[in-house]
Amino acid sequence: MKFNKLYLLGLFLIPAFSAGSLSFPALTEAQPMIAGRMGHKEQEIFKALNLSPSQVTRMQAIRQNYKNRIAQREQSLKQAHKQFQNLMASNASAGQIRAKHNQVQDLQNQIGDLRLESLLEMREVLTPSQRQKLAQIMAKKRSIRPHR
Repeated sequence: MKFNKLYLLGLFLIPAFSAGSLSFPALTEAQPMIAGRMGHKEQEIFKALNLSPSQVTRMQAIRQNYKNRIAQREQSLKQAHKQFQNLMASNASAGQIRAKHNQVQDLQNQIGDLRLESLLEMREVLTPSQRQKLAQIMAKKRSIRPHR
């Protein structure tokens, strides 16, 4: 699969905005009421971006909106990929294998499209300076882990 900056950003943001209940003691004064509903990575990002409570609520709502849809596609992808592997190991025709391969690619594209749409919605919540700060955070993380 071809990796690009947007995809890598999606891989980081979608899981980073996942549910969790860790507390994070260094939140700004505006953010403590939401700490119980966020994961550690999400809290770190929100703190670094200095998000308002309204922005945090909107980001969480966007993530929740896409979470189930992405998870459903990922489950379908996992099943289709397993079926593809079984076909490759069997006496299936080239046409059957191509058809399953196309299904796998279609599901990968659907997941990518959903991630992009969620990122675009999250992007609209951020101010221009927060967008730049997020880009800096992501660049720093990429320099630490360049092959992820």
